[in-house]
Amino acid sequence: MAQEVKGPADYLAQADVYLAHRLAHNQDKETLAEHIDCVLQQSCRLFEAHQLDGVVDRLLLAVFEAFSKEEQLQLGNRAKIWMLNAVVFHDFGKVNPNFQVEKMKNPQFKKLAKHSFKSFHAPQSAVLYLVQALTSLDEESEEDDHFFALISLIYAFSQSILKHHASALEDYKIEQWDIWQEADLSLYFEAYAWTQKEQRPLFSLNELYGELKKNHLNPQDNFPIYALSRLLFSVLTASDYLGTAQYMQSLTAEDFELGVFSKARKNELAQTLKISTAYNKATYELAENQVSLVLPKEKSPLALNQLRQAMAVELLDQLKTLEEEERLYYIEAPTGGGKTNLSVLTAMRLLEGFPRTNKVYYVFPFTSLIEQTSETLVQLLGLREEEWIALHAKADFKAKKAGDTAEGQANYGADQMNFIDYQFLHYPLVLLSHVRFFNFLVSPKKSDNYILHRLANSVVVLDEIQSYPPDQWDKLFYFISKYAQYFNMRFVLMSATLPKLEALILEKGLLQEKVNYLLKEAKTRFFQNANFAQRLRFDFGLLERENISLDDLAQEVFRASVAYSQLDLGKAKPKGSVHSIIEFIFKKSAAEFILKMKEDAEIATFFDQIFLLSGTVLGPRRKAIIHYLKNPEYRNQRILVVSTQVVEAGVDIDMDIGFKNQSLLDSDEQLAGRINRNLKKEGAELYLFKHNEPRVLYANDLRYKMTKDLTQEDYRRILEQKDFDFLYQKVMLALNEWNKGLLNKNLASYLLHLQQLDYQKAQEDFQLIRQKNISVYVPLVLPFNDLGQANFSADQRLFLERFCPAAIGPEGVDAAEVFAVYLALILNPAEQYIQQQILLKQLQAIMAKFVFSLFDTPALRMQLAPFIDPEKSEYGYLYLLNWESLYSVEDGLNEQQFQTSEQQFL
Repeated sequence: MAQEVKGPADYLAQADVYLAHRLAHNQDKETLAEHIDCVLQQSCRLFEAHQLDGVVDRLLLAVFEAFSKEEQLQLGNRAKIWMLNAVVFHDFGKVNPNFQVEKMKNPQFKKLAKHSFKSFHAPQSAVLYLVQALTSLDEESEEDDHFFALISLIYAFSQSILKHHASALEDYKIEQWDIWQEADLSLYFEAYAWTQKEQRPLFSLNELYGELKKNHLNPQDNFPIYALSRLLFSVLTASDYLGTAQYMQSLTAEDFELGVFSKARKNELAQTLKISTAYNKATYELAENQVSLVLPKEKSPLALNQLRQAMAVELLDQLKTLEEEERLYYIEAPTGGGKTNLSVLTAMRLLEGFPRTNKVYYVFPFTSLIEQTSETLVQLLGLREEEWIALHAKADFKAKKAGDTAEGQANYGADQMNFIDYQFLHYPLVLLSHVRFFNFLVSPKKSDNYILHRLANSVVVLDEIQSYPPDQWDKLFYFISKYAQYFNMRFVLMSATLPKLEALILEKGLLQEKVNYLLKEAKTRFFQNANFAQRLRFDFGLLERENISLDDLAQEVFRASVAYSQLDLGKAKPKGSVHSIIEFIFKKSAAEFILKMKEDAEIATFFDQIFLLSGTVLGPRRKAIIHYLKNPEYRNQRILVVSTQVVEAGVDIDMDIGFKNQSLLDSDEQLAGRINRNLKKEGAELYLFKHNEPRVLYANDLRYKMTKDLTQEDYRRILEQKDFDFLYQKVMLALNEWNKGLLNKNLASYLLHLQQLDYQKAQEDFQLIRQKNISVYVPLVLPFNDLGQANFSADQRLFLERFCPAAIGPEGVDAAEVFAVYLALILNPAEQYIQQQILLKQLQAIMAKFVFSLFDTPALRMQLAPFIDPEKSEYGYLYLLNWESLYSVEDGLNEQQFQTSEQQFL
């Protein structure tokens, strides 16, 4: 199709006179024609690498679904040409004399004293594109369905041109046309040697746009136009960036590695997985030999491993035959069932089995899961460093190429390429958060749209999707279904408490993707097997006390811990030891509970360690505690962990007994999954109690509302028999009923945003996390090691020695000195923008070690105000003053200093 698109020289008279870019010290300026050719070449490379032709074809067929097959093909081909023409036309407005004089210092031109567009170029480019498109469609009648179908798309495409230098893609504002109508465009028409016929009056554009908005941008399903528009914006802005960098760095298009797995590399990874562990080697052999495994019923660690292997073998058997139209897969496996390994087996089978599939995305709700899974994937697949990246606030900047020369001098070319690889995720395997991933699908921001084209033909593993509000599940499943269908994405949804999203009625006419359950009848065959269902016993006795006091709770924890410590279970739990955990909803209760425990001499003497895990405890301290709990050297100790719900966030610990403030059912199950994980201990129990009121956090959560209506018998049965479907069916019914309401703010009203191409509202009304947070920076000295765990990596130590030497002291790293370097970077921008951005990313990964988050409310900000440095708090963080009276590494924020409500702190 690219060969049918004309280049700039075919339109532009005296093409060599106009410049597109210049370097201050480079005499070899880039002409407009050279730049557009370069960008077109880059866009073609993106189309080829990510096999976007098929994606565009599917979307266009859906756009023109009302027409005959022959008409669909004809209209689709014409629309595709105009999609690529948007790339060609994107900088046509640079013929603006003011742009040439002011931006390019081009002596061939004189500045215009009065010009509506000043030195801008994007608006004129969009208008020129529309005028030329309308001219090409002149043979169509403006009453013709073909004309309106094509011009609807072309209008949507023109928005990508208009906004290709903006921070986000926006809908047209009709006021823009008023300015453009008054502008003198004759000089632009002359530059392109267009005839009078081609100089279509702009007033007709305005009138036509109004008609289109009224009649032609509101079909029943406007996802295809919405997706095509965002896909074009993604390809255009990405190829424009790459094309510009190509000139700036004197590179060729092929110098940019686009980060996809080749067929040969996919086969290598699949073979590595088969032999990377003895467990997987045996699993593949059993699957290949079609061995039918008997599911053991007796409880034992050996039986547990046999069940895990049986699930893996069954999953591989289900994936032996792959269907092209099958794009949604469910892994419903019990806690402790080895979901990560099952997901890797699935992802690699899909990657290897579908020729066009060449990327993998692992998507999680929590940073801890990203970190844990990245280590597992590298180990199981033998991934090279340049093949994967983990994206989260605490991650270091990852570089494919060495940024410094052997002499220690900055290698700006390598830095530029590393920054591009990071910005555009030129890695074939990416681990990231749910929020960031779904921003790629719906956000109008340019930085998010940079990635959209890369999602095509990928495998996406979505973990723990139930962790987000149910009132967003319909939108979540809508986008999963649509992107799977049109972008040929294979979604793997996995959880121990997996909601069956296909039960949602999304919209009329939606072709819902078929769901493949990779573990059949998992509830009865695996979840209810004694090795999973009876790994621990739920004790509901404390729930009979409506609001148990902290004093009484302290005695209950002490009693149960003393009793369990008397058991002798060998290496798994030596006699005299116990690892207990208690979870509250709010940090204030957790902190008060620790005080109660420490004030009681008998209790304080019994426990060797009492740790606090909460949202205000710094990340390194939390990691050190988890490392301590997993260290066999401390298995003979008596340890109590007092926690808030952060411990559910994928934390890899194995406790003996637990206590939990009753909240959401799946939240209760999450903590249960942190107790007796490997079935090596007898008598493990989880005691549920009522102290904090969950309604404060979950009043609007459908799961909470439905749980409140459950009988005690149903509540217990769901937890003991893992029958979460019983609860989720009630949630789905409620969602479906809500979506039937004509006046409700529901899925139907949300889809209007897509139908109107209102990109901003589409994002605003799809929020996985609604509560805004504030980041608080604590300028303390963090030791190099805590509880035997290093707080800083070797690379971070080297970075600090080079760029923040004053921060390194005998006792650790001084956060105040680190912040001083951060301020210097912010307030004194470097000449080399790329180098500054890389330094900031590296520095922010270190700064994240000194940061905790709080719910952002006016009341909390008022309470914090006396403790905050206002000047230093203008740059993304609230900077704590005199923190010693307010904060400690071990206990986090001292809530006693505040008069705000308890629920501010988690």
